[in-house]
Amino acid sequence: MNHTDAKRRPIARLGEYKGPLITFVAGLIIFGAVSGERLLTPSRDNHYVFLADAMLHGRLHIEGKPPHYNDWAKYEGKWYVSFPPAPAVLMIPGVAIFGMGFNDRLFTLPFAAAGPALLFLLLQLLATRNRLHRRPVEIAIFTALYGVGTVYFFSAVQGTVWYTAHMVGGVFLLLFLLSSLEAKHPILAGIFLAIAFACRPPMALAVFFFIFESIRVQAPPNGRRFGEWIAAAGSRALLSGAQLRRLLLFALPLVVVVAVLALFNTARFDDPTEFGHQYLKVRWSARIARWGLFHYHY
Repeated sequence: MNHTDAKRRPIARLGEYKGPLITFVAGLIIFGAVSGERLLTPSRDNHYVFLADAMLHGRLHIEGKPPHYNDWAKYEGKWYVSFPPAPAVLMIPGVAIFGMGFNDRLFTLPFAAAGPALLFLLLQLLATRNRLHRRPVEIAIFTALYGVGTVYFFSAVQGTVWYTAHMVGGVFLLLFLLSSLEAKHPILAGIFLAIAFACRPPMALAVFFFIFESIRVQAPPNGRRFGEWIAAAGSRALLSGAQLRRLLLFALPLVVVVAVLALFNTARFDDPTEFGHQYLKVRWSARIARWGLFHYHY
């Protein structure tokens, strides 16, 4: 490589991020404009701010009674935030500076804008690696449809506890997908998926994507049918030390975070698997008690 090529490479790499950067700025503008005056004040359902404040004061329960009774858990006379704590942990510096007036809507906005930007980057990387046969304009259109043509748009402009969890979790889920490509960054993939899980537990189902990528790079398809390829790849992968190392590095952050959350739940509700949903004081508590949170009845 000559000197000129060496100078051009950083410029070329910067060009790869032009689309995602434009998408991020567009997201800030569009989501911010639609949010409008709501961005000027914290949301009514700023549960994560209460949890961040509790953590800053060495508590897991909030002080006193909640400001209302929408999705707060009560256990043994104390009130708790039932949602997994990752967004609250990220809010701790802001709450430490601004106190209970910390604006959870403003906090959510850059995460909302980052979601489509990271999706653009993911699709772009797949295209450059010949795993997605779409032109740049098609990737841009698909990203735009995702950002403003799906329920993502509604979630991005709310800024309340449920949608903040979706936005933050979605960002870390996309970072997980980016880190999992070719299984190149197992530790990062594990960290990002662990944080996504600590926002919304069902995101843990994405674990299969890393496993798939790890198997795929171990034994390329070579024109086999998909089932035959998986069987051949699996048999080879099980014998691979590199494969085992990748999976262990990937699993380590997940195990640590799951253990921390189990301790977190045990300290609050005396149950490592209970985030507090069964103790919510809401009008649909009876149906939760009867059918649980996931049931064909719904």
